[in-house]
Amino acid sequence: MEYKLCDWTCHRIEALTADQQLALAQRVAGSLMQNRVLLGRFLLAIRRTESYENCDASSVIHFASLQLGLEERESREVLLVAQRLEALPVLTDAVERNLLSWCKLRALLRQATPEYQTAVPGAKPWNGCWRPRQAGAAGLAASTKQLFLAPQALE
Repeated sequence: MEYKLCDWTCHRIEALTADQQLALAQRVAGSLMQNRVLLGRFLLAIRRTESYENCDASSVIHFASLQLGLEERESREVLLVAQRLEALPVLTDAVERNLLSWCKLRALLRQATPEYQTAVPGAKPWNGCWRPRQAGAAGLAASTKQLFLAPQALE
């Protein structure tokens, strides 16, 4: 189902079945998460190349505010996510496959370390183990257990 903002009024969404509404909402949420990660990658690249200076900005955060209309907190958050993902290829693959929500991704990134992210021999690159530095909330552990400890269930 294709979606463009101008095509999807509340009235049109209300006319969908519950299953269609859920499927579309999940797709939009996944796109939102992936767009945030992509925005973070752009800001990280702009910071590294210092191209923000071409826009009379003193930093990439200043650039994001001036040129993109982003709040400082949001800019810092997407930048940090992109930066942390660079060292976590298993988690990056899960993000690129749209297997995590933005909230779960941020929670995982607070705990994940490269040394605990190991690929399973002979498995696809995203099959791996992730162990938190310290015990996290039971809900987070339960929701990520299948993804990182039993990924074959998703295939």
